[in-house]
Amino acid sequence: MKKSIPVSELKVGMTVTGVDKNWFQTTLVSHHFTIRSSDDIEKLKKNGIRTVSVDLAEQESPSSPPPSRETVPTDRSPETQTPSAASPSEGTQEVPEPTSKDLSEIQRIQSETATILESAFQDVRLGHAIDTRKIREMVRKTIDLILANKDSVSFLSDISGSDDETFVHSANTMLLSVGYSIRKDYPEEEWMAWGMAASLHDLGKIFIPADILKKPGRLTTEEWEQMRKHPLLGYQFLKKSTEPDIRNLAAKVAVEHHERHGGKGYPYGLDLPEIHPVSQGIMVLDVYEALTADRVYRKGMPPHKAMSFLMDNTMGLDREIGRTLANMVGIYPAGTLLGLPDGNIGILMAYQDESVLTGLAKILVLFSPDMKPLPTPYTKEMAIGTKERFFPTYTPKQLGLTSQQIIKAIKQFAR
Repeated sequence: MKKSIPVSELKVGMTVTGVDKNWFQTTLVSHHFTIRSSDDIEKLKKNGIRTVSVDLAEQESPSSPPPSRETVPTDRSPETQTPSAASPSEGTQEVPEPTSKDLSEIQRIQSETATILESAFQDVRLGHAIDTRKIREMVRKTIDLILANKDSVSFLSDISGSDDETFVHSANTMLLSVGYSIRKDYPEEEWMAWGMAASLHDLGKIFIPADILKKPGRLTTEEWEQMRKHPLLGYQFLKKSTEPDIRNLAAKVAVEHHERHGGKGYPYGLDLPEIHPVSQGIMVLDVYEALTADRVYRKGMPPHKAMSFLMDNTMGLDREIGRTLANMVGIYPAGTLLGLPDGNIGILMAYQDESVLTGLAKILVLFSPDMKPLPTPYTKEMAIGTKERFFPTYTPKQLGLTSQQIIKAIKQFAR
């Protein structure tokens, strides 16, 4: 039950779901959080907030442990229990599974961000200034989601609705970048800057002819020279912004995200030490998203192959950033359909440990080796994250599923 109360009546353990100011009137990263100390209440007061909405149903008791959840009983694991999901409080090493709300929200944020970017970029194409307010709102919502559940960033589902892959790519790169900056424990005031820079890193493509951007075949030398201009074109536009983080960091990332180790990138041929650290981070996330997404000229790589590609460092990228990305989304991200050692096929639901490369993963086993649905699905835990052991992966289409059905299955069995 939700109720509006004065800030003075807040108590430790209450869950705040809203405040009497909008995102742009406060310095708060999230407007949905649990009060864990008197400092949280003081922060609200310092922001001039007088009234908050609280969810009494979500009120926490500091001394009460989280309830455990049972797996689906089967002949293979008749009486087992999965570890209970820890609350994302400071010091915990367990990554919570995505909740029903998180999985729905991550898809909504992906789709809405792509739509907002398409509208903003089209305004630029028409000669207007870019309106960043709605983009900032989506970055704020992404920060809120990832703070509530850091595992949610590993679940990037297929989204459609735009006829230009640039917007979907930029939306997904933003999600990865916000997750990366949070995972690296960068100061919270930097998270928005990472998200905005990632959202706008490919803005220069709006100035490239559509027949080159969407060409299904190999680009000619002349077309490739045109394409290579997009970092500089994006920089020149963003540098004119009146917003400090746009004309500085976002412009810098736009012009540098195709530079590479040894000066093998473009447009300036810079070496990694000469490139801004945020540009170095976003360029890795940009490449990972691009490799795993379908393009008009090729099919996307399975995530584990793309991750292996990045870890082998054949593209002049920073290896440490690649390792952090691997530990953030996993060699196999949540939602991946995996072939298991016994031949059965399951969905990777969540990683059970902060280190996804060495810890256990929870698998929902749904199909037999001949791709027939099992009469009784069951869950199991196994280590899958090492580079030395690869598992076959399947697309939803191969099993007659949609992304929505995968999400529905995870929702049902993550309870």
